[in-house]
Amino acid sequence: MSKTEKILIECLENVGVFVDVNCEDIDLYAYDIDSLSFMSFIINIESRFSITVPDYMISYEAFRSLKNVANRIDDIINTTR
Repeated sequence: MSKTEKILIECLENVGVFVDVNCEDIDLYAYDIDSLSFMSFIINIESRFSITVPDYMISYEAFRSLKNVANRIDDIINTTR
């Protein structure tokens, strides 16, 4: 598990979503994250990584799995450096 994925798990826990960290990849759809928790998760991500997630990335489909989210966050970080 990457450092980004570990931080994302902490962001999820901050909004009350506790995931099974023993999975190869975590299907976030399986956790029934409501819209308020989803937006709180985005805000946590932006705060923890000191980034702004572009509007076009803010969708349930874009945030379907933990690895997908981690890859998108890493892309944002790498393009802003």
